[in-house]
Amino acid sequence: MKIAAVSLVATTGVALSAVPPLSPEDLEEQATHVVIGEVVEVESKVKGITVRNRHYEITVEVESVAKGDDLKAGARIVVRAWQPAAGLGPRPPGLQGHSDVPGKGDRIKVFLRKSGDGYEVLHPNGFGSAPPKP
Repeated sequence: MKIAAVSLVATTGVALSAVPPLSPEDLEEQATHVVIGEVVEVESKVKGITVRNRHYEITVEVESVAKGDDLKAGARIVVRAWQPAAGLGPRPPGLQGHSDVPGKGDRIKVFLRKSGDGYEVLHPNGFGSAPPKP
């Protein structure tokens, strides 16, 4: 029985290691949509008991579309992201959530994957700074 437990821990530790940042090329390739816009609203909610995550719904007013034919400048879209939050015990090794979640008023370039009725930010580094306005 002890061998099985050690094997499970060893396997789980490898399978749940942190995700390295995607390269600029991988971000472009994996994204179904790439937009530049301004964050107009950020809503978040902590979910879970033992392992808790803060789930974000971020409303972005699209200024320009670099990828994704079904989005146009002026549209408002809601993108989803998450980050770890404090829980009731030690956090198991694994996904670290999205880095650099933007705030209201931030101008961003965001790499997205269409998911059902919305958009998921590519994990872990799908948020980026937008170039200055011309």
